Amino acid sequence: EPWETAVALVSMGVSSADLDAIADRSGVDGAALTSTVTALARGRSAIGLVDVVADGAQRISEIVSALRSYAYLDRGTVQQVDVTEGIDSTIVLLRSQLKNVTVVRDYAPGVPSIAARGNELNQVWTNLIVNAVDATDGAGTIVVRTRANGEAVTVEVEDDGPGIDPEVLPRVFDPFFTTKPPGHGTGLGLSISHTIVVRQHGGELSVHSEPGRTVFTVELPIAHDPSDT
Repeated sequence: EPWETAVALVSMGVSSADLDAIADRSGVDGAALTSTVTALARGRSAIGLVDVVADGAQRISEIVSALRSYAYLDRGTVQQVDVTEGIDSTIVLLRSQLKNVTVVRDYAPGVPSIAARGNELNQVWTNLIVNAVDATDGAGTIVVRTRANGEAVTVEVEDDGPGIDPEVLPRVFDPFFTTKPPGHGTGLGLSISHTIVVRQHGGELSVHSEPGRTVFTVELPIAHDPSDT
């Protein structure tokens, strides 16, 4: 089956001149040469399958690790949380939705951990990133920034979508309010995020929007104890 064998040989960088050299050096021809070349191609295909399995296993390992981090399994309700780690775990789990999106991670060094309910903050990152994906129709650029800001940690999620109409901008955090068509949104994602950030973590969640640039900004105090709320 030369049309199948050729694919494997080309992937190995084997040319017709190389095959001539194999025939000349080994002194084989006819059926023996065919068997030799076929075995070579099948060996390459087998190696390719092993590579695919290894890559799949690596991806599964990354997803399992991200899931554990995302859900904060085996950890207390309130713990010291690295927000950058939580964002990275969220991005891994949203990989299928981000396949046509350019994600830029702009993480400042030295961002301190904060006392927080990690699994709830990860819901916030999920809602904000999914919202940005929807705003760009799944094919734009999303920039995620983290930085220390005095007594707080700041996280920004920016997209290059068309922006939010100024008339509805004040209502984006209202329960059940959505600009998406029926069946494409419940209007609860941003409302839940606002509750988690403001009421449960004593922070602030704000939005700035103009055509081509929308930024959701989360401010989380470093010293706040979420167990008190």
